[in-house]
Amino acid sequence: MKISILIPTFNRAEYLPRAVESALSQDYNDIEVIVSDNASTDNTMDVVERFKANKKFKYYRNNKNLGMVRNWKKELEEYSSGDYFIILSDDDYLVDNEYISKAVKLITQYPDIGIVYANGYLYYEDTEKMEKLILPFKFIESGKTVFLSRQKIFPQDFCLCNVLFNRDLALKLNAFSNEYNISCDSELFLKMCIYCKVGIIQDLVSVYQIHSNNLIKNLNTDIKLITNNYYHLLEPYKLAKQSNLFTDEELVEWQDRVMVLYMFYILITILIFQKNNYDKVEEFLKDIDPIVFYKVQGLLRFRIVFMLHRIKILKIIYKFNKSISLISKLGDKILFRR
Repeated sequence: MKISILIPTFNRAEYLPRAVESALSQDYNDIEVIVSDNASTDNTMDVVERFKANKKFKYYRNNKNLGMVRNWKKELEEYSSGDYFIILSDDDYLVDNEYISKAVKLITQYPDIGIVYANGYLYYEDTEKMEKLILPFKFIESGKTVFLSRQKIFPQDFCLCNVLFNRDLALKLNAFSNEYNISCDSELFLKMCIYCKVGIIQDLVSVYQIHSNNLIKNLNTDIKLITNNYYHLLEPYKLAKQSNLFTDEELVEWQDRVMVLYMFYILITILIFQKNNYDKVEEFLKDIDPIVFYKVQGLLRFRIVFMLHRIKILKIIYKFNKSISLISKLGDKILFRR
């Protein structure tokens, strides 16, 4: 079984060597470590030179910056050839050299596994705090159980660097097809949970870094990103509804707990940061998911926040103390528990 470790990168020359070294240090023999450079303007090309002698290492450079998601898609579809793949962001790294071996052993024993998920660390660079992500699952878990656990696992229910995906199934699901949905990795994870079982590795295998330069931290500055990001929940929900795997009660509960909260966050974010675009965003969300839209409109907390906006003090409250503001709490809760 061949495993592809995909490392997309852009202007992260200071982080990249650690990610590549951690991938090449895996004790499993049949791997390919692929760096897809999204037209970096720093010294990334110089940094990767020392890895090119390793037969397991491949380096590709785009002629122009394709954007994060299109770079992922190109790396998956055109550069990789593994049976399974993992996306290791250039600022994340593996800490268990046996991670891939353990995953392959699990897949070999249980062929109906389509995803292998593991425990790991979350590192908050700004505060230098390290936190463990311990998954509350059995050795082999149904995809349905993992799907329904959304927003129930603390401190975060999804870390990309902890997950091996079945490549054929990912391609069948047209992974990473919406370039403006920067949570498309989470969308793929949720969709695949509907199709297959999930293998769980109980060891701590990686470090996922959270810092001010994470792209997802900058959602509020781009209207296309924040609106299209809603699809990472809407599309899996639609697929779940078609699957007949879930009861109506389970899907309604998931919708209320996950999707309503996320749309609420989108609307409040737009009110604070891009109020001139609010009507456009509201119309967009109402069009793509009217049921959740009207549920959000009926929330007492939404009405209160909207009233604060009407009397022009919402942004003042936010600026006065961002650390305790509603939007900051929701942002940290939702964006980094995806």
